[in-house]
Amino acid sequence: LFAPPWTPESPHYRYQVVEEQPIGTILTTVQATDADSTIAEYRMTENGFFEIHNTTAAAASKLRGMGTGPPDAEVFRVPRSNCGFLRPSQVMATDPDEGAAGDVKYAILSDNVGGIFRLDANSGILYPGASLIGKSGQYRIDIEARDGLGSGPHSDAATIVIEIQSINQHRPVFIMPALYNATVEIPENLATPDYLVMTVKATDNDSGTNGKVLYYLQVNSVNVQETDEFSINEMSGELRIRRQLDRKRQSRYELILVARDQGTPAWFETLRFLTVLLVDVNENYPEFPDASNPYKFFITENGARDVRIGKIQAFLDSASPSIYYYMLLGNEDGAFYVDKTSGDLYTNRSVDREENDAYVLYVLASKQSDLYVSEHERALLSTEQLERNATVAKVWVHVLDVNDNAPVFRRDVYYAGISSKASINELVAIVNATDRDLGVNATLDLFIRGSYLYKYGATKPKGSIVPSPFSISKEGRVVTANYMAEYNQDRFELEIVAKEVESPEREAMARVHVWIFNPEQLVRMILSRPPSEVHQDRDEIVSELGNATQRLIIVDEIRYHVDSLGRIRMDWCDMYFHAVDMGTQMIVPVEEILREIDAKYDFLQDYNAGFSILNVVPAYATTAQDEFDLALAALIALLIVLFVGAVSFIVLCCCLKHWSISIPSETRRKDALIKKQIIEDLNTTENPLWIEQKLKLYEEQELTMQVFSEPEMSQQQSMNNSNSTNSSQDPSSQLSLTLGLDHHHPLHHQQAPHLPPQHRRDSYDMSQAGDNTYATIQPRNYGTSNLSTVLGSGALVPPGGLPSSGVTSTSGTSSSEVADYATLRNSRAPSQLFEFRGSTFQVQQPGGGSDQPDYVTELM
Repeated sequence: LFAPPWTPESPHYRYQVVEEQPIGTILTTVQATDADSTIAEYRMTENGFFEIHNTTAAAASKLRGMGTGPPDAEVFRVPRSNCGFLRPSQVMATDPDEGAAGDVKYAILSDNVGGIFRLDANSGILYPGASLIGKSGQYRIDIEARDGLGSGPHSDAATIVIEIQSINQHRPVFIMPALYNATVEIPENLATPDYLVMTVKATDNDSGTNGKVLYYLQVNSVNVQETDEFSINEMSGELRIRRQLDRKRQSRYELILVARDQGTPAWFETLRFLTVLLVDVNENYPEFPDASNPYKFFITENGARDVRIGKIQAFLDSASPSIYYYMLLGNEDGAFYVDKTSGDLYTNRSVDREENDAYVLYVLASKQSDLYVSEHERALLSTEQLERNATVAKVWVHVLDVNDNAPVFRRDVYYAGISSKASINELVAIVNATDRDLGVNATLDLFIRGSYLYKYGATKPKGSIVPSPFSISKEGRVVTANYMAEYNQDRFELEIVAKEVESPEREAMARVHVWIFNPEQLVRMILSRPPSEVHQDRDEIVSELGNATQRLIIVDEIRYHVDSLGRIRMDWCDMYFHAVDMGTQMIVPVEEILREIDAKYDFLQDYNAGFSILNVVPAYATTAQDEFDLALAALIALLIVLFVGAVSFIVLCCCLKHWSISIPSETRRKDALIKKQIIEDLNTTENPLWIEQKLKLYEEQELTMQVFSEPEMSQQQSMNNSNSTNSSQDPSSQLSLTLGLDHHHPLHHQQAPHLPPQHRRDSYDMSQAGDNTYATIQPRNYGTSNLSTVLGSGALVPPGGLPSSGVTSTSGTSSSEVADYATLRNSRAPSQLFEFRGSTFQVQQPGGGSDQPDYVTELM
């Protein structure tokens, strides 16, 4: 019972403690008493705030102020408990100063070898700095108290002596008697006073007085040295008879032996039950010979009932009519029975080696023919006690094996996967086949009977591949026997057979489904658990994940986790798996699996927390094509158009800023006028062939240059002809037309230097020879008033008009000769103007009655 104020009606203690107390501060001392024994130890329900010890006490030392001599050494006696905990001890020093100057700090100066103690600088409480187990003796520690928060000018020192005392930690252990319920037999004639029944012996592992053992007899829960019949020596443990014992009056005595140590602060004791039997002097018991005890027999499993196993036999020193045998222990399942009179051992049923391969039986030999041992008495028996009893035989029955079990696979169906990049001898799966038999009867031969190939998306196999692209070892390791690249995205169904090597050569078959995948089809699950734990919970993890996704989850590999910095996390792991659609038997894309897992987040939340699943991501990063967003594309196109427009506008503004109108050159002006004249002269009723030739600017330029190089020669020739013939000659009979230029004309002087000297032909000669490939010169009858129309607004006219002396005209006898050369625009017979057909170049002749000749110059 606990000391007051504790009561059975109010089993509580209530205390108050000041907050922020250091660890180890003593709160109170709890005491309890036991009327039958002593209190061995105290225990408290585990909590994070308080703990209880066998004994607790506080010691304090007050450091005196600075004086003429050092203070006396204080002695702390510290018990050494089995946990090495030092009971807190406190030193204290005072300083009359106020404020920070009076705040005292404590420190250990010296002799704290190995840091075995630790002193709190603020409170002065001494704590253990290391375990005290195995430590003993005294330790002297110098402690200093200094004001000014430990940095002041004043200090005092003291020496503390700590004596570590060993405490009682072990209970006594009985050596004699060794059995918890021991029995000793005493002949009736020897049961006299002071007869030594036995010497009780016990040991204690504690040292000193804690290991000293005293012996008692316990009567009504009280330890005594003697009873009416027996007495025991407290120191030696000798158990003796105090008076004469009569077997007829009482033949059985029950004693309780006590071995108690002298440990402090609490002692321990151990109890033993001893039965003293008084036997008749003439009575003896059958015994089994030591040579044959224990007995060893062998039996084959699955045998019939009542099969004789062997015979056990006990002997008596004196003649006796018979010995009877009784089964005591080891036959709880009733597998055997013993012949009561002969000692023969038989089977009571068929035994199975796989259930129990050995039996240990204890058989009692007795002279009593009607001995009955109750179940309660059997429960009190111990094997140690029976093995020391010569009337009990120990029988070993070993069951021999028979090949009566067929091989069995751990699973009927296995699921596995292998990368398409796998080479030869890479592990695919491990199949487990066992045989419960023993030895050679359990030896199995594993082989692959068929390797059926299912092409991608196929529901029927193409047949068994021979030779198989896989192989299996005796240990059940299925590995690749060929490269897997040619079977990418296909799957195999392997028939694995386990066959006994001994008759009757039973066999078992399992199917292994293997999918050939690309590494990009794997999913990686990151777990904050080591691989060993994940392997243990692998089936449960796969089952829960399969229920959430409604897919077949196949684990391909479990490896240590590597973080983003390339460091290996031994306490984390990555589980690589792929998922299969059971309907199509095809591997599900990674994106689809991740979407399904995200959709079942609420369902998998507790699942992830229970298995420490941190994340589920693709095993390998792939380059995914983003979906085309029309709105985004339209926005980008609009921005590009706006940008190009802005740049174009800026460039245009810059060009206009620096642009100036340039006056076209003379040549460009003439080109424009010629093009204008050509367009005006075009008539929609003209022959397209003529229109095409009128638009041939290149040929027009070429003919223009050739024509303007001929007037110089034509003028000289016409002048010569004029001098030789009379001017009154009929012009109509003259078919030759000459065109000349005045040597004094500016144009003649301008172009003459550029013309190389050569013989030139006039237009008449060219027409007479029939060489008028590019153009024909035809006279047109224009008046002076039409000159500007013919020449255009851009033609050059020399001052004073066109000269007329330089032009000679002859007319033909008939106008029909020149009518063929008339233009469609002017049907009159040409009189004095020549025109190039095939181009638009025309030459104006001086009009009738004009004093000066007209020259037409067009420069292309």
